Amino acid sequence: MSKKVILERYLKYFEPYYLSKGYARSKKVSSFFNDGCDVFLGPDAIHPGSISLRPKFKVTNIDIQNILEKVFPTEIGLCTYYRVQGMEFAFECDIYDDKITYSSFNNIMPEYTKPDILSIGNYYYSIEEDTDLSPILEDHKYFMEKVTFPLFDKMSTTEGIDSYLNDRIMEGDMDYFMSENRQLILKKINQRREILSGIIAAKLVNNPYFDSLLLRIKTMWQGNNYILDDVDKLIFHFENNLS
Repeated sequence: MSKKVILERYLKYFEPYYLSKGYARSKKVSSFFNDGCDVFLGPDAIHPGSISLRPKFKVTNIDIQNILEKVFPTEIGLCTYYRVQGMEFAFECDIYDDKITYSSFNNIMPEYTKPDILSIGNYYYSIEEDTDLSPILEDHKYFMEKVTFPLFDKMSTTEGIDSYLNDRIMEGDMDYFMSENRQLILKKINQRREILSGIIAAKLVNNPYFDSLLLRIKTMWQGNNYILDDVDKLIFHFENNLS
């Protein structure tokens, strides 16, 4: 059985589930989409007689996207938020579920005897021509219902995006914010994409703590010009385009 046939067999098996959730299939990129939310199910690696993959999730808010495209007009692949299926994503969403953490499809690095958000796992599906797809679909559905769909709902509005991306940065006083473990966590889940999307969302909804948020971001990423130079570009855009 060819790799193309294996992929199509697997996508066809998943299709009724996503159609029942109101999603449409995009055959071009092996994904399902619905109102700014995308689930990518294409393979990460193709081997002789098999494929392996990690489902990926993307949120694109049109108002945030418009500003990103104005400020970074030559950049390809801009979006509001992007994650892959895995226990780290579940922990980020405050979902601590042993059925996800210890899924038979999640390979936890042996040093993590008590996995947390800073742990590393390798959550993927390997599919051959005769693989029973039922346990794979059930595992994926469980993750979607517990983690991804609730997150999609939360991020369905600009207000929800502002809350999700920025509340965690504003949590606690400065001593808590600057503590070593908290900084490790925040830097893991707030990289360039999350920082830029969060700043734009905060500005669009007139977040009353915008200045304090900006201060914490600049403190957290002090010395990282890759992120802070682009933060400055956003601020310049706001000063010249938004009242």
